[in-house]
Amino acid sequence: SSVEETEKKIQDLIAHAVKTTDFYKDYPEDISLKDLPVVNKDTFRQQYDRFISSTYKDAPDNRVMCTSGSTGTPLRMIQNRDKIRHNTAGGIFLGAAAGYYIGMKEAFIRVWVNNVKKSKFQLIQENMIDSSRMDEQALAEMFHTIEKKKVKCLVGYSSALGELSDYIRRSGRDCSNCSVRAIIPISETMPEPVRRTLEKQFGCPVRAWYSNEENGIMGLQNEKDE
Repeated sequence: SSVEETEKKIQDLIAHAVKTTDFYKDYPEDISLKDLPVVNKDTFRQQYDRFISSTYKDAPDNRVMCTSGSTGTPLRMIQNRDKIRHNTAGGIFLGAAAGYYIGMKEAFIRVWVNNVKKSKFQLIQENMIDSSRMDEQALAEMFHTIEKKKVKCLVGYSSALGELSDYIRRSGRDCSNCSVRAIIPISETMPEPVRRTLEKQFGCPVRAWYSNEENGIMGLQNEKDE
């Protein structure tokens, strides 16, 4: 959208916040964004209820999303039906741009902390791989799962994918029998040498995306980034 359209959307959002939340109710609807107070996660945690819009507060189709808390205290955010649909659409579009299409077998490599903990059956069923252990045996089992289950897309912490890449190099494992067609690092910056090595090992693109639980996918690494 143009600068003018973006500015109008911001102003409409400010007016909505002034009309429907306790935190902003004492500000004029036409106040500029630069004149509003800077807030952070601690502000939300301390005054959580004051930020919730009365328009959506008790909607029956809301859902609550939580950060993992891997970088601090978990944060709860309410999503309405429209935001849920935007998340789904963004996941489909940006997933495809990174090489992942609905129906492809995916493996998700991350630390499964308490608030997103899944049962052993769910982990097996959904190819969820716990990266809290990254010793030689755990890495061998990880590679075996990827190869045996013919996983086509790897999504995981950049550091965990880097450890997997290093294991493949050290052990001399042959990736030619793997079915991986896309690798998507998340949560951390992946060093460029690691990215290039993974691309050579699996013969597929490696493109990071930026996302979190409460906002969904917000950005995808450019295909030509060096």
